[in-house]
Amino acid sequence: MKNLNWFQARDLAQKQGRAVRRDAWRKWLYYTPWYLWFIAENDAHGVQHRWVVKNGDFGSAEFIALDWTDEPWPDEPDPVNGPVTPPSPGPSWGPWPPISSNLPHPIPPIVIFSGGGGPPSGPPTDPPPHHNPPQNQPATVSVSVDYINMDGYDEEKGCIQDNGGGSHSGSFSVSVTVSGGPPGVGTLDVRMGTQSPQLGTAWDGYNGDFEFDDIPFSPGGSLTATANYSINGQTATGSGQFQVPDTCQPDYGDDGQ
Repeated sequence: MKNLNWFQARDLAQKQGRAVRRDAWRKWLYYTPWYLWFIAENDAHGVQHRWVVKNGDFGSAEFIALDWTDEPWPDEPDPVNGPVTPPSPGPSWGPWPPISSNLPHPIPPIVIFSGGGGPPSGPPTDPPPHHNPPQNQPATVSVSVDYINMDGYDEEKGCIQDNGGGSHSGSFSVSVTVSGGPPGVGTLDVRMGTQSPQLGTAWDGYNGDFEFDDIPFSPGGSLTATANYSINGQTATGSGQFQVPDTCQPDYGDDGQ
């Protein structure tokens, strides 16, 4: 099938176990029984690499695109469709799970990898443990904020240098953790300052980092970030604050002048 919108392509992946792609892509997007989306792409040597979808793999353009398809490209050496199974050797993923009508249809999750090593080359050998909290247990959302860089920040003195009354701005990292709540995948809305919210998906046990740039701040003030996690008609909200260092005091030297 060709010229599909995202919602049609998503249903093919979730309900029929089809891999899907945008027409210009030479890689595949597919859904797993772990409620995660993966990218599969062959390198120049024909070796397939797989990783959890990151925010760089799926953006707003993919949501509004009308060129989704489950058909192979003309020169694809080894068409993958149907249904998708991992290359051998590899674990059996079992049957594709039924999609409950009361669960939100997830978009690919935003996953930020930190440190070295890059994304995984494939799914783990053992499926992740299943959490089975009571159905009426509300989710808890924890939010913390730390700086990446701040205009005028003196790391040695731990203060903001006076810039003559001008404005200050910086980049900040917002870490969000979700625990508890109904099983399944929910939506995440992360906000800081007046910038547009960053959206993604989350679940019980989720932890992710979101970067916000060009956030204005005042020395000695505080910044607040909030995260809203919605699943099965329930919304849990968490917030975190960052205390901005004060303005550096003048250094008069040993003679006090």
